[in-house]
Amino acid sequence: MQYNGFIFDYARCVGCHACVVACYNENGVQPPVLWRQVVGVNPEKVPLYGFVSLSMACNHCTDAPCLKACPASAYYRDQETGAILHSNKRCIGCKYCTWACPFDAPKYNPLRGVVEKCTMCNERLKSGEIPACTEACPTGALSFGSIETAASIQAPGISAKPFSPRIVTKNEDIVNHIPHIDEQVTGYSPLQHTGMKHFAPSKINPIHELPLAIFTLICSLMVGWVGSMPWVGIASRGITLFILLGIVGALLSTFHLGKPFRALRSVANVKSSWLSREILLFTLFFSLSALNLIFFNLIVLSVIAVILGLLLLVAVEMVYSVTDKKYKIHVHSANVVITALTIFSIFNSFERLLVLVLVLKAALYILRHANYSVSSLEFIFSFIRVFLGILIPLGSIFFSNQHISMLMILFILIGELIDRIEFYGEQQVDTPRLLANNFWDKSSV
Repeated sequence: MQYNGFIFDYARCVGCHACVVACYNENGVQPPVLWRQVVGVNPEKVPLYGFVSLSMACNHCTDAPCLKACPASAYYRDQETGAILHSNKRCIGCKYCTWACPFDAPKYNPLRGVVEKCTMCNERLKSGEIPACTEACPTGALSFGSIETAASIQAPGISAKPFSPRIVTKNEDIVNHIPHIDEQVTGYSPLQHTGMKHFAPSKINPIHELPLAIFTLICSLMVGWVGSMPWVGIASRGITLFILLGIVGALLSTFHLGKPFRALRSVANVKSSWLSREILLFTLFFSLSALNLIFFNLIVLSVIAVILGLLLLVAVEMVYSVTDKKYKIHVHSANVVITALTIFSIFNSFERLLVLVLVLKAALYILRHANYSVSSLEFIFSFIRVFLGILIPLGSIFFSNQHISMLMILFILIGELIDRIEFYGEQQVDTPRLLANNFWDKSSV
C-alpha cells in the first residue's frame, strides 16, 4: 500500500550522524537516549575494510508491534499522518514495547522512568514539512516521501518480521561487495576485526528480570496449590501463607516498572496485550482464591479459580511470544504450566506423577541447552539446577518410603527458580546493531 515513509540508500550513507544531531535539535532529546541511531560495520573506519552504515529510527509500522504490546495503551496512531505516537503520561515504564519492537525504536529513559520514541516529526508533517532527520542528510541517503510498503523488508540490519514498516531501502546489495579481511593491507588481524563492531547489548538481562522470574514462579506455585484444594482438603490450611505469596507476587510485578504508581494502567490494553491479560488474570485469580479461602471454602469457586489460574499461566507464557529464543524447541523446561503440575503433584503426594514431570523437565532441559554453548558459570548453575531440582528429588522418591520432604520441596523450588532465571537469559530481541553485527560475521567468512 502507498504511505509516506522513510527511504534509505545504503550506497549514499557515510555515517556522518547529521540525522542524529537533527533529531536531537528538533525534539530536544537528551543523551544518551537516541531516537535515531546510525549503526553499521567497521565503526573504526579501517581503510580498505569497507564501512556500510544504516540510519534507523521508528518506522511507524502499519501493523505496529509496540501499539499492540503496550499494556497501558500508551501508544496511538495519528489518523492524519499515520505516525505512531507515545504518551509519556500513560506510560508505566514496563519496557515491554522495547521487547516487541525489532527496530529498537522505543527507548527507555531511566531518568524519566518512561519510554520515548521518534514521532516522525509529526507536527512538521502536518505543516507540510518533512522530518528533520531527512532534511539534514547531506548526501540524500535518508529521504522521505511516498513509498510502497510490504509486510516485511529484506535488508542488512533491518528485521524481516512482518510488521509492514514504513521504510524502503535502496542499494542494499552494496554490502555484498565489502572487501574481505587482508591483514597485510589493513594492518589489522582477523582477531582485531572482531572488535570493530558496534556493541549490541541484550535488551533482556536475567539479573534485572529477577523480580519477574520470582513472580512467574509464584504464579505456578499458587495455581498448583489452588488446584490441589478440592481434592486434598487444604483449603483451611496455609491461608496466611497463600495470601502473603499473592501480595509478594503483586509487589514484585511492579518492581521493574519505571512508574510503579501507575501500575493500575497495566490492564488498559487487554484487547491486544498479553502482558495486560497476565496482570488482569493474576488479579482475578488471586482475588477469587483468597476470598474463597477466607470466607466460602466452596469447591465450585476453587474450580473457577483453577480455570483462571490456568489461563493466567498461558498468558505468562504468551508474554514472551514477542521475543526470539536461543533454543529451538516449542515447550521448555521452565514452562510455568509444567511447573504448576509439579507443585500439584507435590501437594497431592502423587509421587508417580511427580517422577514423570521431573523426567519430562530433565529431557526438555537437556534439549533446550543442546542448541547452544554455555559459559563455565552457566554450566555451574545448570548443574545445580539438575542436581538439586531433579536428581536428588528423584533419588528421594525411589529410595525412600516416605512422602517427599520439605527439604526436597525446597530443592525443587531452587531448581525451578534457576531454570526460570536461565529462561530470561535465553530470550533475544532483534535490533539494528545486533543484525548488522550478525550480517558482518557471515559476510566475513
